[in-house]
Amino acid sequence: MIKERLFANFAHPQGLLGRLAGRIMAKKKSNTARGRWAIDQLAPKATDRVLEVGYGPGVALGITGALVSSGTLVGVDSSDVMKAQASRRNRDLLRNGRLVLYVGDAQDLDPTLKDFDLIYGLNVWQFWSDQTATVNALAARLVPGGRLALLYMQPPSANTTAHEATKKLTQQFETAGLHDVKIHTMDFDPPAVLATGPRNSASKRNPVAVNLARPGVRVNGMNKTHDGVIDNPIDLTPAARRAFADWYRSEYHQVVALVYVLSGSKWAAEELTQDAFVEAHRKWGTISNYDDPGAWVRKVAVNKARSWGRRKGAEARAYAKHTLAARELPAQLPEGADEFWSVVRKLPDRQAQIIALHYLDDRPVDDIANLLGISAGTVKTQLHRARKTLSTTLAVDPEEES
Repeated sequence: MIKERLFANFAHPQGLLGRLAGRIMAKKKSNTARGRWAIDQLAPKATDRVLEVGYGPGVALGITGALVSSGTLVGVDSSDVMKAQASRRNRDLLRNGRLVLYVGDAQDLDPTLKDFDLIYGLNVWQFWSDQTATVNALAARLVPGGRLALLYMQPPSANTTAHEATKKLTQQFETAGLHDVKIHTMDFDPPAVLATGPRNSASKRNPVAVNLARPGVRVNGMNKTHDGVIDNPIDLTPAARRAFADWYRSEYHQVVALVYVLSGSKWAAEELTQDAFVEAHRKWGTISNYDDPGAWVRKVAVNKARSWGRRKGAEARAYAKHTLAARELPAQLPEGADEFWSVVRKLPDRQAQIIALHYLDDRPVDDIANLLGISAGTVKTQLHRARKTLSTTLAVDPEEES
């Protein structure tokens, strides 16, 4: 029974068995070898915009990310468990804004996820309930000349052989308008087949949507949205708009959480975070070239939280009281963390910032020093003092609360 439930979790990992299935997928050498072989066949360019469907524990994302050094890498998977594992495995790609991960259905993607040079899926095709419809939906997300690639690895007890999969994939690709279909075969036991097909280069490219969510409030002539991208008349190229949109999605929730634990206000967290991203959008031409644009927006957001905490008064509290009922904090903090962060907010400003950046944002000492413009020695000293205070107040080591 446990074995059957474990195998079922390879299709949609959930809970404890889902986490175990993810670890098995990541550590199984044959899976890694087939994935690396498939990506070698696809040979994505450094500047490509790439989507992996069903990224699982994120092993292939890491391989692809090493090749797509100046492009954009996006992943969609149906499992929150897999997103957590892939995020840990590809922390650097996420932190540098080169990777964005989503939880969703391959057949029903966010409408803004389009204009890809390459879309690939490794050993996921057989789990789709409507394969033809899903292949059609993915093909429509390609730029003219962009490629769709699906790898099928035949399990020992599979109902579909590699030969049968080849015929089905070819037919489905051609139905989706991918006519120059190529089949690559890997002579493993069990065998694997990789189907690739380009979208007709005569197809029209879809325009890029910049505003990805409902309209928000106007700030200095710009629309702000709480779950979408900032709509700004600044003249950015389509590639720059896509890069900003992807970066915004990857960073927004974590920055909101950071501001929230420093301010204690959901209203302030959303408003101040949005203000920080508005500034980032104005200067995107510059900060997009930084090694870590996320550090820049965090510095702005942390300073705004600090200023807000000093000037907040009856008017701000009253406004927050009336707006909180209609809002939920996008960032989910661990259960029972409220008491810990309420004590953190009572620390001196600098100590609170360092604790939040270190434990919530998972940043090392050197990163925090660069972000706050202080020495690493000062960070270590303030971190030690803050830990001592928290240990005394809460009768617990803050390491246990991270």
